[in-house]
Amino acid sequence: MRPTSVCGYIAVFLLSLVLPATADPTHKPLQLTSCLLANTSVKAQCGILPVPENPAQPDGRKIPIHLAVIPARKSTANKAPLFMFAGGPGQGAIDSFAPLLNRFHQIRQQRDIVLIDQRGTGQSNPLNCPAQHSQVSEPLAPEQLANYVRDCLQQLKGDPRFYTTSIAISDFEQIRQSLGYDKIHILGVSYGTRVAQTYLKYHPDSISTVILDGVLPTELVVGSEHATNLQQTLNDLFKRCERSNDCNKRFPRLQAKLQQLVQKTTEAPPTLTVKHPVSGKTTEIQVSKDVLATAIRLLSYAPETQALLPLLISEAADNNDLGQVATSALMIEGQLQGAISRGMEWSVICSEDYAHALRQPKSPAGDDPALLLGDVMTQISEQVCPNWRLGSSPRDFHKAFSSSTPVLLLSGEYDPVTPPKYGEQALQQYANGRHIVAKGQGHSVIQRGCMPAVINQFLNDESNKNLDMSCLQPMGNTPFFTTLMGAEP
Repeated sequence: MRPTSVCGYIAVFLLSLVLPATADPTHKPLQLTSCLLANTSVKAQCGILPVPENPAQPDGRKIPIHLAVIPARKSTANKAPLFMFAGGPGQGAIDSFAPLLNRFHQIRQQRDIVLIDQRGTGQSNPLNCPAQHSQVSEPLAPEQLANYVRDCLQQLKGDPRFYTTSIAISDFEQIRQSLGYDKIHILGVSYGTRVAQTYLKYHPDSISTVILDGVLPTELVVGSEHATNLQQTLNDLFKRCERSNDCNKRFPRLQAKLQQLVQKTTEAPPTLTVKHPVSGKTTEIQVSKDVLATAIRLLSYAPETQALLPLLISEAADNNDLGQVATSALMIEGQLQGAISRGMEWSVICSEDYAHALRQPKSPAGDDPALLLGDVMTQISEQVCPNWRLGSSPRDFHKAFSSSTPVLLLSGEYDPVTPPKYGEQALQQYANGRHIVAKGQGHSVIQRGCMPAVINQFLNDESNKNLDMSCLQPMGNTPFFTTLMGAEP
């Protein structure tokens, strides 16, 4: 992702540093109406909870928190529901999880599933910026990014100081009460694991079990290790290709070829004209080193697109043509476009991570020239956050905590963002925790293979001690693509 800048002075007007507000005990039942989740055939009960934008001003401006309850198919079922929290930060849970619900048919038989668009996302007063620029085709220079941030602030329909994780979980707790649930199960994916762990930290009595998929450790500053994590995934990819006779024969010297592309895009970045694979429009792209890194990073998230990388890297180097790399990145970016509320993303990262990072010694890892992504993620924060309106978090927000609640932690073996080492780190604070690493998988594994069945057993048992994981054995590496059509038989 993009430009460079020098960290400037920040004048941060901090809000009072207090624990997340306790939900109003005088809650009223939510009024739900029948609805059909967008782009699916899933029937649900939808509702809106009005909440104060600023929790310290309960009579002030209200914002709507949208939610959908997918009722248990067995009307006699009376099991605790599952609340699901989306990633990003900036993704709405309703749109993110609705397409996956058919994978959770066992869970849906016996318990409600509750999807809530976190404040600032989806339909819950989204903090959307003006038409978002493409990281691939229109990367912004530092001064352009600063202007874009200021323009976004001026047109936001909300005060970004109040769109942090700790405030959001107070909304969720009020919804739990208003729906009449006693205890709940919670599941978070990626940034959603921060939401889930924060919920557990401050409202432990409301929660029966926790599922964390693509784990963010409590202490982590988001973005600070993206470069090293991506590099480890790429190094693993190179080794797997070398060990595969077909891949090594078809795509020899893969790591050297990537370095060749890095040198080319650093010294003389080519300008290409390609057809956008989503919009169909003719698009001009200058493939700089940052664009190359962004493209490979986007392609590294899923095992299917990881398996495509040897082909794309080799053909780009051998044919002196980066067009297919750029087109593939545009395709993935186009699929993600609009899924993230950029203002909410910045509210979380700037208020919770950037401000915390300023108080920590700077890691030299991002300065390592061997890292494809470099320190570009930190550079973005350094350009955005001094121009953003920062909220506050509890003083112990980034401190590890202990819990005896049953926790199931899930990682993909080749996750370039939240690698298995994060799951191991987070596991240390959960006395009843268990960490499963899904072989050959990338970022987010709840929908992969038979993982929904394992999750269902965990929810039913409210324990991870005797999970039957034999069905996970067939999971493994995705065969490398030898052509754009796929792997050879």
